[in-house]
Amino acid sequence: MRWDDLFDDLEQQLDERLAEERALEEIEAERLRLGRLTLRDRLRALSAGLAADESIGLVLADETALELVPATFGADWIAGDVVSENGARRACVLAIGGISLLRLRRDQVRRSLADVPAPPPGDLSGRLGIAYPLRDLARRRAVCDILSVRGRLAGTIDRVGRDHIDVALHDPADARRDRAVRSWAVVGLDDVMLVRLAP
Repeated sequence: MRWDDLFDDLEQQLDERLAEERALEEIEAERLRLGRLTLRDRLRALSAGLAADESIGLVLADETALELVPATFGADWIAGDVVSENGARRACVLAIGGISLLRLRRDQVRRSLADVPAPPPGDLSGRLGIAYPLRDLARRRAVCDILSVRGRLAGTIDRVGRDHIDVALHDPADARRDRAVRSWAVVGLDDVMLVRLAP
């Protein structure tokens, strides 16, 4: 009978140690996962659980505060809507590199840390850089409000190069016509933080 008690005790100790080791392995695996998270990953996780009336608060490198409702994620950009204080929405393309910080509530922080599955292999937009949506805006001749690290520009994107955009500067209330263009600006893509479509 004593041997039975001894073996039961040893078995219980072994089970406890194995459980402790599994718990430590799970903690370390979670630390490694969190250490690999990018800002894009956190934004994707957060946007996956957004309520219809919810937005993500963020601040750009020039201290511009925005409320964003993401729709599409590219390799280094997000397309979605910027929500104004009165609730009006404007379509935008946001460079992830232009984000300085996220302003999150407690529940949003927790959701942003969730493990979101990778996009399916056929998801092309997730592999395309910011030049792709900007080329689409140039094709459409969309009047835009462009926020760069150097300031604001209003006009139409005429061309998108490999690392820059050409912007015809004109009054946002006017369509892009040669007589309306005051001048042109060539802006490096690394300096572009936000492109909003004119209302």
